[in-house]
Amino acid sequence: MYRPAPRTPCLAQTPLSTSSEKVLKRTSQPYCREAATLMRLLLDRQTRKEELLHALHSMHRTGRPLGGPKEYTLAIKALGRQSLWKEAVSLLDVMRLVGVQASVITFSALISACRQGSQWELAVSLLHGMILLGLKPDVIIYSATLSACERCRQWEAALTVLHEMYQGRVCADTIAFNAAVSACEKGGRWDLALSLLAGAALHHIQPDVVTFGAAASACGNGQRWPEVLGLLARARQLPLPIDIALWSAGVAACERSQAWAKALELFAEAKLSGLPADAILYTSAVSACQEGARWEA
Repeated sequence: MYRPAPRTPCLAQTPLSTSSEKVLKRTSQPYCREAATLMRLLLDRQTRKEELLHALHSMHRTGRPLGGPKEYTLAIKALGRQSLWKEAVSLLDVMRLVGVQASVITFSALISACRQGSQWELAVSLLHGMILLGLKPDVIIYSATLSACERCRQWEAALTVLHEMYQGRVCADTIAFNAAVSACEKGGRWDLALSLLAGAALHHIQPDVVTFGAAASACGNGQRWPEVLGLLARARQLPLPIDIALWSAGVAACERSQAWAKALELFAEAKLSGLPADAILYTSAVSACQEGARWEA
């Protein structure tokens, strides 16, 4: 049987920002005590998950609205931070029942909560749902949806969302683009990762080290070491600092493809770059030495 945790004695004295106090006053006056209690907990980032759930259930039992779109969006954001994606999404149904219209910011908070919970199907469904309501997703919403797909290795869904983003004339930023490339990498589709990278300029996207790193990792997993070397060469031509992750991906790709001499050559270049080596770089180099019988390298 569920027993709510005792209230924190100092909760009532928790200092709030001026904007938070305004939200609290606006909520507590026209609605009910349960709404005011819930809002205070939502505004306190130290609130425990159990306490937040108890206050939310108490609010639901009253059958009264929490407030307007801002209050519900604040609640969804707080629930998302606590990884309570089910409860966050349930508030969308509550908003419909009490006649509160969800905004673009509301859907952004909902999709972010789904991303936190690795609920890619729900994130995509919410994206399509807001479009049906006549709301226009922005680049932040698309990025969160793509990130949800990427976390779950759903490269097909990620590419579909990216295509819809282009069709909707929303300018993709590097964050959204990298999520799509990373989804291809995690899904084992090195060919699609390279295809996305090749078309970046068409959509006015400037790849960064994360882009090249994800593409290189995809090629490495597919034992496509010549492609990795091509990515390294391209990265050198751009005003980008090559980080150790990109070097490591190159060495690992060569080692997996049994191109041991090239792996050690890249390892030497990485060391000359002055960047601190990571475990992947050293492990791949040692493995290349062992497999290639180059113990004295």
